[in-house]
Amino acid sequence: TRANLITTPTDAMKAVLVGLGCPADKIHVHRYGVDLSQFRPDTRQPSTDGIVRLLSVGRLVEKKGFEFSLRALAELPDLTRVRHQILGEGPLHERLTGLVQALGLEPYVEFLGARNKDTVLEAMRHADALILTSVTAADGDQEGLPVTLIEDQKGHLRHFQICALSAAEMRSALDHAIRA
Repeated sequence: TRANLITTPTDAMKAVLVGLGCPADKIHVHRYGVDLSQFRPDTRQPSTDGIVRLLSVGRLVEKKGFEFSLRALAELPDLTRVRHQILGEGPLHERLTGLVQALGLEPYVEFLGARNKDTVLEAMRHADALILTSVTAADGDQEGLPVTLIEDQKGHLRHFQICALSAAEMRSALDHAIRA
């Protein structure tokens, strides 16, 4: 309550702050913006080789939920036509690469590390589906509004965006995207 002004990107996050005791009149929702000149929907390059290209972008931290998309991917009956690229770095890198190995996903999942904006946009143009699996971390950390989702929507860069609230929803969405 010592702050004069607090900004948050969404009404949902404002509600969380109010629930934590922050006075509502000190909170202002300030929406994210993206530079639309960076997005050219007509340059989307879908795969022509029959491979379904999945893409996830974000810091490798608990709230991004990468573990859940990997576990859902592992439950698909046939991965021979699937490749999942993950762009980002973070403290969970070793744990997530270990999970990929434990689930037998090495041929299908590639961690590419942090990349600059141009490289991310290029990866988005080549992806068939954007995978977002945000969760609330054990310490309460959670997404406001993923910038990757905004960029993807503004650029109309793909046929599918997969956002799921549970592993079952993720598995179902992945299966649908691959069949389509």
